[in-house]
Amino acid sequence: MSGKSTSLTEITASISAITLTVSILHEWAYFHVLDFHFLGFLSISDFFRIAIGWLPWILMGWLILGMNELVTQGIEKGMTEEEIVSSTSSPRFFRWFRKSPMMIFPPLFFSAGLASLLFMPKPDYYLIGIMVMIGWGWGANKIVRIDRIKERYTALGCSLIVVVPLMVAMVLSFGAGSAQRALSKEVGPYYLTFMGGKSESVQVLRTFELGVVIRIPTENTIYFYPWDGVAALEKKFAAEVDARSFVCRVFEVACLPSEAGENDRVLKKSK
Repeated sequence: MSGKSTSLTEITASISAITLTVSILHEWAYFHVLDFHFLGFLSISDFFRIAIGWLPWILMGWLILGMNELVTQGIEKGMTEEEIVSSTSSPRFFRWFRKSPMMIFPPLFFSAGLASLLFMPKPDYYLIGIMVMIGWGWGANKIVRIDRIKERYTALGCSLIVVVPLMVAMVLSFGAGSAQRALSKEVGPYYLTFMGGKSESVQVLRTFELGVVIRIPTENTIYFYPWDGVAALEKKFAAEVDARSFVCRVFEVACLPSEAGENDRVLKKSK
């Protein structure tokens, strides 16, 4: 029983350490775009709490890649590339079909990232991250196929050589890209009311234990306000112009009574 408890504790500690490391990388990239001085307001618990907002998306991406690999291996059943191709009715077309995604998409995204880096006044960090991931994935796969590398490192070590830098590049580009997108917005979806009674339309960039980091789009300025100076924080939602279902909206059939009333309201508004 104690052995299982120790293993569970070690697993929990490992997951916490990895989450904290990944969150630090993400926030470092995020505030690299905003301003490093705001990074000093974060506590350890802030890193974990902020990670809840974006970490699931990264895990979902890796899960999709992993499931794709498992399904592919299940279909191929250990056959070599030549065995798979020769078992089809059109080997030449099937060989091209299997290779075409790797021939088209990686060069396309790599070129887009390189063009963004060289020619755009403000390079897109998402595209740069994809470019770095493609470049490292191509180079690392060449490296781990070298006989000396395969002999010196285990299969797990070779996998880590490929995967860890890819994960770091993904997290950094995701953090920097998120900040870049936030700075490009022209309207703040929140209303912040200060203790003095003044209200301001703002973007909420980060909430910490100590306070809130906001951006006022009209001024394109970032502020940090401690919670003691904040009276209320409200979010505004855009009014739905047409709340009918797709079938009701397009074909005007299967409309619910509430949707029929909504249809009359929309028609009256258009007149």
